[in-house]
Amino acid sequence: GVCFAPFHWGELFATPGAGAVNAVTIDATDPTSRQPELKGCAVRLESVRRRARHSVDRPTRLVIVGGGPASVAVSEEAYRHRPASDWTTTVLCAEEMPPYDRIALSRALAPDGPRELALRDEAWYRERGVRLALGTPAAVVDTAARHVICESGERVPYDKLVIATGSRVATPPILGLGLHGVIRLRTDRDAARIRAAVRPGSTACVVGGGLLGLEAAAALAEHGAEVTVVHGGTRLMDRQLDAGSARWLQRRVEQRGIACHVGARCEELVEWEGRVVGVRLQSGVTVPADLVVMATGVSPVISVAARAGIATERGIVVDDQLRTSAPDVWAIGECAQHDGTVYGTWAPIAEQAKVLGADLSGRPAGFRGRPQPTRLKVPGLDVFSCGGPTGEIGDPDLDEVVAVDSRAGTYRRLVFRGRDLIGAVLLGDLSLAGQLTQLLEDGGALPDAVLDGLLAGVPPDPAAEVVCSCKSVTAAQISDAIDAGSGTVEAVRETTGASSGCGSCAGRVGQLLAARVAAAAQA
Repeated sequence: GVCFAPFHWGELFATPGAGAVNAVTIDATDPTSRQPELKGCAVRLESVRRRARHSVDRPTRLVIVGGGPASVAVSEEAYRHRPASDWTTTVLCAEEMPPYDRIALSRALAPDGPRELALRDEAWYRERGVRLALGTPAAVVDTAARHVICESGERVPYDKLVIATGSRVATPPILGLGLHGVIRLRTDRDAARIRAAVRPGSTACVVGGGLLGLEAAAALAEHGAEVTVVHGGTRLMDRQLDAGSARWLQRRVEQRGIACHVGARCEELVEWEGRVVGVRLQSGVTVPADLVVMATGVSPVISVAARAGIATERGIVVDDQLRTSAPDVWAIGECAQHDGTVYGTWAPIAEQAKVLGADLSGRPAGFRGRPQPTRLKVPGLDVFSCGGPTGEIGDPDLDEVVAVDSRAGTYRRLVFRGRDLIGAVLLGDLSLAGQLTQLLEDGGALPDAVLDGLLAGVPPDPAAEVVCSCKSVTAAQISDAIDAGSGTVEAVRETTGASSGCGSCAGRVGQLLAARVAAAAQA
């Protein structure tokens, strides 16, 4: 007459938000281990109907709406659980090119940045029987008939549907956005237009001082342009940084010759014969610009789901399995809203892909949310943020450790609730970034040895450094791969997966390679 249940039963199978079974009784914890105590309560057992599964007589028709990194990640994860021959996969791409690394767009603006951004070559899709429908945006999802109706009129039947439509550039109410020389940075074609327009001595204005805007500004400055950043927020990267770290960042951005107007609203783009020639601010100041790059944030693309009657709020509402309110329809990435959050960084979206690939294959999995680690991908500007530390110093409900060395150019801020780390900002020295990201994901207290070393300026164990937080690859694993013959960043990527996610750790992988080569030369 006794039923034993795992502590966390309910997270995967109960109604989303109901909580785990150990949360329905008392919340007592063991004072030493800080783990929940054993609990008992009366239960009732009822049989449940198994989820209907698709017949094995033919492959499952998997349709993915959207041709970005998330669509490739989902298909890869599905193939890990069931061979590609079990699926008939169709990817409906709104753009005319195969899925590419949209995260690398800002790096692609630089003179020596990557030009080939394709995530997989043509052979990869052909070998797995994936149909890439390029230039074929979806118009309507018929959830009753289980068809996706494309703008071309084609009807694509599905057994399982994944919506991965991503996001678009949020367009503020500014006069003159249609002028020649004004470009919204979102696609590979946008990046190519910007590269063609920028030249030494030209004047460029980037509207938006967030992550993408600062990366774009640094890339334009590498071309020899005179660059100005206009940001309406109270500080640069205001979603990730506190006031102190933002001042540090702005000072170093301006030291590169990039002017910053922070707390400045763009009111109108100034025209001359159909071309943009300046940006007029609400203060009355006009910033000269023959090229304006709009990096004003993004908004989820949810229209296809909304037209189908699927539940939407800011994004497409999903549960812990990334399922929408429609049967056999999932959503992932920047268009999906899980537990009130729309994720815009790659690490949590990669985790969503793992969960979604498993659930598509009939295997239990659940996404419980994940911190959004952010790194500024600008050579020489080392900025990391994760968790929720953007509140101002002095919040009485939180404890914090702040260490600043202006001579060494480092800034560290760790925010705690009790003993638990809830947020971190690192500037200048990012050696702890991987370890802090892992701790924020797993929960718990920062080890005293790490905290004491941080305050004393003692560097952590270099071998234990988590270089790639997207794939959880340590410096020791990368060193082993180099010793085994991986002599380039690309080879290390193929061997370990490091830098194959958001790509922000590629520079660090290069540093480890260079250090290994130098050490071998001295031996």
